[in-house]
Amino acid sequence: MLKYIGAGFTLFAVPTSYYGYQRRQKFLQDPIMQRALLNLQKDKRVIDFCGENIKPGWIISKKEQPNDNWVKFDLTVKGLSGKLKTTVIGDYLKHNELQLLESERVQYYQDKQQDEAKMNEKLVELEAKVKASKGKITSEESAAEEKQILEQFKAKQQEYIPVDFDAYSILDKPTLDNLPKIKLQDSIKEEEKIWRISSLTTYVDDETKILILPLPESKRSVKIQDTKYDFKIYEDLIKKHLAKEEELQVNEKVVRFEDKTQEEIQNDIKKKRRTQIQMMNKIRTYQFFIMAAVGFLYIFVYRRFLAGKSVMNSVIYHQTVNYVKASSKIQNVLGQQLQVMNCNGKIWPMKSNVDFDLIVFGSQQKGKIRVQTDYDKSNQKWKINQIDLITRQGTTQIV
Repeated sequence: MLKYIGAGFTLFAVPTSYYGYQRRQKFLQDPIMQRALLNLQKDKRVIDFCGENIKPGWIISKKEQPNDNWVKFDLTVKGLSGKLKTTVIGDYLKHNELQLLESERVQYYQDKQQDEAKMNEKLVELEAKVKASKGKITSEESAAEEKQILEQFKAKQQEYIPVDFDAYSILDKPTLDNLPKIKLQDSIKEEEKIWRISSLTTYVDDETKILILPLPESKRSVKIQDTKYDFKIYEDLIKKHLAKEEELQVNEKVVRFEDKTQEEIQNDIKKKRRTQIQMMNKIRTYQFFIMAAVGFLYIFVYRRFLAGKSVMNSVIYHQTVNYVKASSKIQNVLGQQLQVMNCNGKIWPMKSNVDFDLIVFGSQQKGKIRVQTDYDKSNQKWKINQIDLITRQGTTQIV
């Protein structure tokens, strides 16, 4: 029973593990995931918690809906000294949608200039009106009217929400895969999807999290309201994508050994030792699972379905022994009293033919009987094709 359970588990586990590995590789090749990993590897807060050499863990989950324009990844990132749960959320807008938002941005700033001019005119008119009233309009009344003019202007400005066009810099996966075939001077297709990471968060515990993206205004080189969408051809889009990738590459400053302090040298030694121990533990873990898998396959698969089994006490063995003992040709050579002493041969599950030898002692002499058989699957019967009797005098064909 255990053999069947083990074989069934193996038949389930092997393809499942292969599917899981291929699925993980597919997730890691997603442009959203690659951009997120670059941000994590460069963030000093993540390095402080996890240590250097930030890498994704084994388990990665992905959530998306066919009709939605977003995707969510959940994973664990780990370094030399720790790990953090991480959530990545990405979304996209099409090229024509971004162009529409850009036109709204341009229109907003044009309207803003006109509104500022009108507001200034009203303030000048109010000031002139107050002077002309010669004290009839009190300072409280003029201040209230001035406040009303300013509030109307601010309320109209708050209706517009600026878009972070700078974040839309990630190429769609099909476009990235087809990059060598794309003509750089071709206009961007209206339906071209352009992605961004709308949220990148790591969780220290249930109550503490680190927001990696989006960046706060104080840490941005260009404010959100100043970003523009001016991509016209694929060359513009690809240059932006590659520039972001290059900007996020981790560049470590190389310090010569003789320029390092004693503390830096000790830290380097500890780091190398920690890396060696981590690598050794990883190798031992792989060795354990490989040996366990090999042992499992040998016990429950190879021995059950692939390994050869002794011909002794099998159907064809008894069938051959009965034939040999009843054969007058063999009795004439070996004697009337025959006794089978040994059987050399195996039945292989993947083969239909079985060849084996019988060591037979007779009352006159001993000999070896070489048997060639075949299994007829249609009739489910064994068939003896040839029997040779080998003695000191020579070989005699019985069948």
